[in-house]
Amino acid sequence: MKQIIIFILIFLIVPSLYAQDTLSIKVDSLSVGSDSLLIQKSDSSITDTTAADSISNISVVKVDTLTPLYQEPLSVNSTFILRDEILKTDYRYTENLFKLFPLSFLNDHGLLGYPDELYLYGVSNYGTSYFKDGIFDNNRLNWFMDLNSVQAENIDSVEIVPSPRAFLYGPYNRAAAVNFISKDEISIIPYTRVKYYQG
Repeated sequence: MKQIIIFILIFLIVPSLYAQDTLSIKVDSLSVGSDSLLIQKSDSSITDTTAADSISNISVVKVDTLTPLYQEPLSVNSTFILRDEILKTDYRYTENLFKLFPLSFLNDHGLLGYPDELYLYGVSNYGTSYFKDGIFDNNRLNWFMDLNSVQAENIDSVEIVPSPRAFLYGPYNRAAAVNFISKDEISIIPYTRVKYYQG
């Protein structure tokens, strides 16, 4: 009986020991081929920033890894207020940018911090869809958009969709649509615009 048990153990264990050598595939575990998480292209040069020492004169070249984003216009017939026009305009609020658009009217209440009503194509803020880079941004509780919350220094251009096509954009049928296209840049020095009132 002992001989049968020893024979079975040898018969089961010995072939499994040799199976690893004959059937295994030789793989170099240190080399990495293509990976779905590898963002940089294989032909791009990568600079080792840890190789530079503060004592030596080795210059380190920083590689910009950001890819610029391009925001396509919502409509082909849209009117744009470009960045050069925005910089030439003496504006105090984001609402004042729309005085460059001929079919707009700003109902200024004269109260600081109180949102002014902007009329585009004769439609108030309640009937206008506002987008930031193509994403719907109206207040969903009362459908009003306070344009004081839009930072004018981050705006690259303003797209105003013509009234006959504006109802196609956004989750609700609105008679006017505005898309704020933001800048796609990183500034080395932080900047801001300070609103200062004296009076």
